[in-house]
Amino acid sequence: MNLHDVPALVAERCRLTTSHIRHLAAQGTQPQLDWVNDGMYAADTEHADWIDRNGANLLQV
Repeated sequence: MNLHDVPALVAERCRLTTSHIRHLAAQGTQPQLDWVNDGMYAADTEHADWIDRNGANLLQV
């Protein structure tokens, strides 16, 4: 794996996790805390939206 691929892979993982949280919320299921990235957790769609907006910025070193 090329080091340049890492941000895209993490962003995709964040996208899949937030999509799962939204899916659970749409079903009326209370989502459990899901591991997202780098010590961040998302428990609801508000946090999922924040991660969508800011997730890429978490990868900047």
